[in-house]
Amino acid sequence: MSERRSAARYSLWLPVIFNWDERGQRARGGFTRDVSAAGVFVVTNECPPTNTEVSMQVVLPSIDYTGTVRLACDGRVTRIEGIPGDCIGFAISGRFDEKWTRLVTA
Repeated sequence: MSERRSAARYSLWLPVIFNWDERGQRARGGFTRDVSAAGVFVVTNECPPTNTEVSMQVVLPSIDYTGTVRLACDGRVTRIEGIPGDCIGFAISGRFDEKWTRLVTA
């Protein structure tokens, strides 16, 4: 079976905050398992439904300790791993490029 990846993946374990609208705004946290220019896999115990639009911020380590840098992306849930009520994580399709990315400092 051949891989159908559109971009190289990098195994990165970084904190992520994500939110979606499901009968009201919902926000949760987790960690990235892998990141690519085309999306990210998020490890978490509560997943948005497949095909849901999600906004997320990946928290990057600060080099100078003056604040937090967050890489933001909007995308769509393409796959969920686990079973209902026992989610392991989910994949988001969204490009980390100028169109999809913005830096937020806090």
